Amino acid sequence: MPLGEKRRKALDALLAVTLKLPHSDATGDKYAAVAGVRQALRKKKLGGQGAGDADMWILSSAIEHGLPLMTHDSELVQLGRAMNHPTLTNLPDLREDNPVLPPTRSGTAG
Repeated sequence: MPLGEKRRKALDALLAVTLKLPHSDATGDKYAAVAGVRQALRKKKLGGQGAGDADMWILSSAIEHGLPLMTHDSELVQLGRAMNHPTLTNLPDLREDNPVLPPTRSGTAG
């Protein structure tokens, strides 16, 4: 179903300011590491084991590019933290463990 003109312009505006991360062989290597941690969490029946494959690609890209991850998916939060990757959320049960990030160039936390 084609988008209306107004919706198409809104989508184009969003895509214009969206960070697009390239995938490389390194992304695949990070994915393998994330998959290994997810498998270990499954064996131990710990949080993070339910993160989906697409979520693992997102986490792998964030790790590869050294970017913090912000998500409202509790499984992805727990997997990111199990990887010792800065993972932020506003989920009530998990936000108290948000990492403190260094200020960005604009002077605000990233």
